Amino acid sequence: MARDSSGPKNEPQYAGTGVPQDAADLTEVARYAAMVGNRKVGASSDRQALTGADVWPGLEFYETDTGLAFVYQSSTAGWVPTVRPSVNVGFNDTTNSNGILVIRHGLGVIPNWIQLTMRNTGTDSVSSIFEGIVWDSPPTSTTSVQIRFRNSTNGAWLGNNKVVGYLAAGV
Repeated sequence: MARDSSGPKNEPQYAGTGVPQDAADLTEVARYAAMVGNRKVGASSDRQALTGADVWPGLEFYETDTGLAFVYQSSTAGWVPTVRPSVNVGFNDTTNSNGILVIRHGLGVIPNWIQLTMRNTGTDSVSSIFEGIVWDSPPTSTTSVQIRFRNSTNGAWLGNNKVVGYLAAGV
């Protein structure tokens, strides 16, 4: 049957007493689906594999494996995260023999920025002279970052030392 009216989202509505039609108007159905169907769901590899007619400006994609959502902007800009995720992680651990501590951030993507803040515990005299640097720069992991700590007064790496602080990271 033919469309009798439109719903609140401009979707076609049909009354049981409408004008009879031999078959469904698939052109109308396809036009409406293209107008409102603008979100795909799958793994990040599925999103990255989309090309050509499979993508258009404004298309949204939710990654089931990372929990991130993206919007396709253009063939030059590509996919852009809809929300710029960030995390804040406290750490209180001991560095390895080379002064490196691996801190898990859990972003699910490689961070574009990292901020490290050392905490003076008040129970020792050296935590205030520790400084950390991102050791795997640029970071390559979607789950953690390596920070190498040293004594800011003499530059010595702080192997097997307790370090306390906060890591903020995001995209």
